[in-house]
Amino acid sequence: MPPPARWWCWGAAWWEEESRRCLAARLERAVTAADERDGAGRRPVLVPSGGQGRDEPRPEGQVMAEWLRRRGVEANDILIEDRARTTRENLLLSARLLERHGVPAPYLVVTNDYHAPRAAELARRLGIDAQAIGAPTAWYFWPSAYLREFAAVMLGHRLLLALSGIAVVGMASLTWLSLSAR
Repeated sequence: MPPPARWWCWGAAWWEEESRRCLAARLERAVTAADERDGAGRRPVLVPSGGQGRDEPRPEGQVMAEWLRRRGVEANDILIEDRARTTRENLLLSARLLERHGVPAPYLVVTNDYHAPRAAELARRLGIDAQAIGAPTAWYFWPSAYLREFAAVMLGHRLLLALSGIAVVGMASLTWLSLSAR
């Protein structure tokens, strides 16, 4: 697979102090990755992706685009996706936006380190040619972040989880029956 030359950065609730730091880390990582690849030709297109939550005054994608412009990214190098509310929507809507603007895959998804594995796995399942990289996450945020990611992965694989549960219950029942038959 050729190295990605286009990518997007996902939002995070940006009105709380910790969330602002988390989002800034993602955006810094995206800018750094773009700077590292800038010498290979045309500057990468950045897609700040994120919709507007009920308690947010503006969509995350717009807030991130403003941050990127203040950081020196040209407006022509930014495509704003401002409707996504889930990881799945971030991937699908951002990929469609890039395709509509004639920007072909492969893509590079920039998120936080705890979220990158699930983002890459979901992109693969959706048929999107993308890699994912993560920005550093504060150590004290890791336990809750990884727990949330674990739950999201399990929910994303409900059938496999249900079949595994049935198999475990079945084996436990057979073990109990064989031990109680003695």
